[in-house]
Amino acid sequence: MEKLFSMVVLVVMLFTFTSCTSYDDNGFNLVFTTNIGDYENLGFNQLIHIYKYFDEASIYLYSFVELDDCEFKLNGEEIDIEWNYHDPGDYWLCIIYEDDMENINFDAGEKVDYYMEVNDEVYEGELEMLAELEVDWNEFDFDEDFEFDWNIDEEPDIYNTRMYFWYTLDVGLELIQKMWKIDGNKNEFSISKNIYEDYEESSWHYFYVRLYAINYVNHEECLVWTETIAYYESSKESNELITPHERMQEILEMFKNKLN
Repeated sequence: MEKLFSMVVLVVMLFTFTSCTSYDDNGFNLVFTTNIGDYENLGFNQLIHIYKYFDEASIYLYSFVELDDCEFKLNGEEIDIEWNYHDPGDYWLCIIYEDDMENINFDAGEKVDYYMEVNDEVYEGELEMLAELEVDWNEFDFDEDFEFDWNIDEEPDIYNTRMYFWYTLDVGLELIQKMWKIDGNKNEFSISKNIYEDYEESSWHYFYVRLYAINYVNHEECLVWTETIAYYESSKESNELITPHERMQEILEMFKNKLN
């Protein structure tokens, strides 16, 4: 167990110290980002994220300001909340699990009413839950644009797609990140081969794309959103889908080879 933990730490160090990141948002205001601190920089004091993973729903409440008092309701039902301070990060977080929201229906197409009163500010509205995305992914090929199209029962407010491309050079692991906003009435997208075609001869690569369908309400100081997610991943060893376990095994093997 200690050896496994040590290897995981070494892999994290490998990503941290040898990766070089290129990032492009294609002119998209980074409202939906993976870094919680970015939301505060965009001027938000609170976040309400209704997160659904398969059939399990949970709610993440964030606050970037100290809380004097807070009340939270879903569909008129008051929900008990308990904030925990996170440092590093300098924010407060409350996670509400589905077992604590037995009377709330988070099925696709259902509309969830939310109400949050915090520090004498009130944010209330309605958010429609999304259906699963059905995506037809093309096979990844260095010589071709990566194209995909999809279907969903009801159009979301927007789509967001993110591409991560890891590859190895003599100096270590490199990473290219891209993110694009797609209008909610679209159902296809293409990632230009210009991003990755020069790295076909790399000793190892991992190509990963996520597509988000997002419904949201922007209260200026409070952002409320929900999403559904689909993803594609491919490695140099195989252009077929690979599991997270296989991906980790590849990274560990690559790192062990570097030590030898």
